[in-house]
Amino acid sequence: MEANVSQRIPAVASDGIELSVLLVTPGGAEEVSDTLDCLRAQTARERIELILVGPEADRDLDAVGCDLGRVRSVSCAIHTTGEALAAGVLAAEAPVVVCAEEHSYPAPGWAQALIGAHRGPWVAVGGVLENANPDTMLSWAHLFTDFGPAVSPAPAGEARELPGHHTAYKRAALLAYGDRLGRCLEVEWMLQEDLRRAGGRLYLEPRAVSRHLNVSRLASVLRSEFHGGRSFAANRAWISDWSLLHRLALVPAIPLVFAVRVRRVLRDVRRARPSLLPRLLPALSLGLAVNCLGQAVGCSLGHGGAARRRVSIELRRHRHLHPRDRAARPRATGA
Repeated sequence: MEANVSQRIPAVASDGIELSVLLVTPGGAEEVSDTLDCLRAQTARERIELILVGPEADRDLDAVGCDLGRVRSVSCAIHTTGEALAAGVLAAEAPVVVCAEEHSYPAPGWAQALIGAHRGPWVAVGGVLENANPDTMLSWAHLFTDFGPAVSPAPAGEARELPGHHTAYKRAALLAYGDRLGRCLEVEWMLQEDLRRAGGRLYLEPRAVSRHLNVSRLASVLRSEFHGGRSFAANRAWISDWSLLHRLALVPAIPLVFAVRVRRVLRDVRRARPSLLPRLLPALSLGLAVNCLGQAVGCSLGHGGAARRRVSIELRRHRHLHPRDRAARPRATGA
C-alpha cells in the first residue's frame, strides 16, 4: 500500500512518546471527533503519538489540535481495516501501538494503563469494554460474540486471547510479519495465537477501559457476523496454508464450532452480565449461527472480499445502529 506520511509536532511535548494510537477514518477528523475528544482527555496524552489514517488524513492535522504529544497522518486509500492499520504501524515511532476506533471511547486512564502494563513481560496488552448502547439485546449480543472475555467487569491477568482492535502490541513484534501484517490485523485472534506460539505472552488490563458502540441493526448484525466469519475462516486457511481438500474436510465440523462458541459466550455472559440471561440467548444464537455459516463459506470458497464488505460497519458505526440508538446518539460520555 502506498501511503504519504506527514506530521505535526505540538509545542507541549514531543519527547518521551510511549504509545502510538492508530485511528482509521475514511471521512477525516470530523467522523472521529468523539474518539479524538477522549484521546485529548487522556491522563498520559503527552506520551501519545496519534496517527490518523485515511484518504484525507493529511488535511486533518490542524483539526486534531495540540493536546497530544505528537500528531501524524498517513494518507492512503482504505480497502480493508487491516491494511489501513498496517500502514499506521509502519508509520508509528512509539515502541507500543494500539488501534482506536470511531465507535469506541477510551476512559481518561486508558492510555496510562496500557503504557504501564507494557512495562511487564507482555507482547500484547488488551483493555476491557463497556457497552455504549446497552438498550438492545442485539447490541449486547454483538459485544459478547466479538469480545466476550474482555467485557467489563473482567479480571486482570495473563490471557489466551485479547479483544481485536482494542489491544496494544509491541511494534517490533508486528513489524516481523512484513507483507502479511495487513491480513493478520484483520483477524487478530490468529495473530495473537501466532504470537503465543512464538513464546509471546498476552495480558488483560482491566484499568484500560473503553466504551464500545455495538452494531444493533438486525440487517447489519447479520452482515457483520457473516462476513466476519468468512474472513476469519479464509484467513485462518491462508495463514495455515491449508489445501482445498483440508478446508472442505473441515466444513462438516462447523456445527461443533457453533456449540463450542455458544458455551463460551454464555460463560462470559454469566460472569459479566448474568441478569441478561435468558433474554440474550435468541440474539446470541442467531449471530453465532450466521457467523458459523460465514465460516463454512470461507473454508470452502475463500475470502470473497469479506473484509472489504465490513469496512463501513467497522469505520462508520452509526449507520448500523437500531433506530432507537441512532436517536439517542450514544457518545463518549454516555448513552
